Amino acid sequence: MQVLINARILTQDANHPRADALAIENGQLVAVGNKDDILSIPCKEKKIVDLHQSVVLPGLCDSHIHLGQYSQGLSKIDCATPTRQACLDRVALAAQSAQPNSWLLGHGWDQNLWEEGFGDAAMLDQITTQHPIYLTIKSLHAAWINSRALKLAGIHAQTPDPAGGTILRHSDGSPTGILLESAVNLVEAVIPNPSPTEMAKLIFEAQSRLWRMGITAVHDFDGALTFQGLQLLKQENALKLRVVKNLRQEQFAGVPALGIHPAFGDDMLRLGVLKCFMDGAIGPHTASVLEPFTNSTSCGELLYSEEELYQVYLHAREQGFAVATHAIGDRANQSVLNVIEKIRTYETDHQLPWVRYRIEHAQILQPEDVERFASLQVIASMQPIHLPMDIHTTDTALAGRGEQSFVFKSLDSRQVKLAFGSDAPVADPNPFLGLHAAVTRMDPATGKSWHANQRLTLQQALDGYTLHPAFAAGMEQIAGKLSPGYLADLIVLESDPTTLSFEELQTCCPLATMVAGDWVFSTLEGTEND
Repeated sequence: MQVLINARILTQDANHPRADALAIENGQLVAVGNKDDILSIPCKEKKIVDLHQSVVLPGLCDSHIHLGQYSQGLSKIDCATPTRQACLDRVALAAQSAQPNSWLLGHGWDQNLWEEGFGDAAMLDQITTQHPIYLTIKSLHAAWINSRALKLAGIHAQTPDPAGGTILRHSDGSPTGILLESAVNLVEAVIPNPSPTEMAKLIFEAQSRLWRMGITAVHDFDGALTFQGLQLLKQENALKLRVVKNLRQEQFAGVPALGIHPAFGDDMLRLGVLKCFMDGAIGPHTASVLEPFTNSTSCGELLYSEEELYQVYLHAREQGFAVATHAIGDRANQSVLNVIEKIRTYETDHQLPWVRYRIEHAQILQPEDVERFASLQVIASMQPIHLPMDIHTTDTALAGRGEQSFVFKSLDSRQVKLAFGSDAPVADPNPFLGLHAAVTRMDPATGKSWHANQRLTLQQALDGYTLHPAFAAGMEQIAGKLSPGYLADLIVLESDPTTLSFEELQTCCPLATMVAGDWVFSTLEGTEND
């Protein structure tokens, strides 16, 4: 038995919110309370760790991450630059040391921050035509490529736009080198993928970064290759990050025939929900909104009709699965809620339990739809870290609609479960940056709160990284709090985050992280695993 004493434990258990000691055995908490009671528990062997008044919290969960893409992205060109030329300079530097004919991959650009706007293939061709170049926008809903990549993907003036995607073109019909939404798949199909073994190694390296941020669990939204890599790590007992693996539609197609049920797996790696997309993103103007984008006639595009999406939900529900739908614009959210309202009626008429549907992002909401999140018991899977990134884009592209964006407080006040994440590699997965964004809504350009009435308290924001992700995963009986019988996943901090200044919160980082009773990261004495 391992016993942690002299700690300030914030349990996230409303019945017993604070304690100063806890005991762990076989990867679970067996007792949480005061030191004398914990030390008196009989056992054959007891390892005592004195935390010297450090603070202990439940391990934090990123409720929306692309784990494979994040793992691969750690070695990509960083395209998050203030100017387009700075991005081109970084690509040029990478090209100097690249292997002949190898792909140059980058991520993070945002044309909304560049005075010149979008780039084109010709600009990348000036760097190299020997290497195909593929640079994804920060939202992952667009890509910037060179002529070599266009040729390899077979994209030319006569190539039709794929369903749900757009190839931006010059006046003569030739592609500019910017691809929107599903058009990026034309290039991704010809980029060599790592093998499952290589992906496993990448995830193995990435999980250590996440531990250092205090992340002990994630809800992953990547594809089959990531799942293969995770399974290899699991087989080797090298996966020390709890993963709820949500399924893309192409993965889900074969699930019913195999008889696989929701939550298939175990506490370390299990299946979650079916993921689908209803719209795009604000940056490239592909989110579906009720009123046109500023200085435009475009309202974006719905990727499904409501009847088509209802059939997706119905098929999933018949197999016992819930659905998580990407919806950013207010029109997209409204349409998804219409579908969920219809499927709730189906569940009631057929005397079926209400499963836990999620809307991913839920970024722009009409007031009446906030109410429907509550009445339909829909989980709002949101990313506070996106708020400081998207203030400029929202105020520019959706002028006057900022008050409908990231309405954390409105949702929370109606008891809607907020499950927080990062959408990494779209944003930094550091949950303390997300906590800071949720409680300050700070505009980095002005240092002031953006629509401050939607700020959360730190306790409400912490629920979004602990209790609510566990609920969204159907694991609220074993995860999200520090209570007897719960998983021994926790982090150790130097200071109580509820007492920190906003600036201190933003720079907070764990002293140690435990998963299943093992110290997977630690700077503390006495925390070595046997």
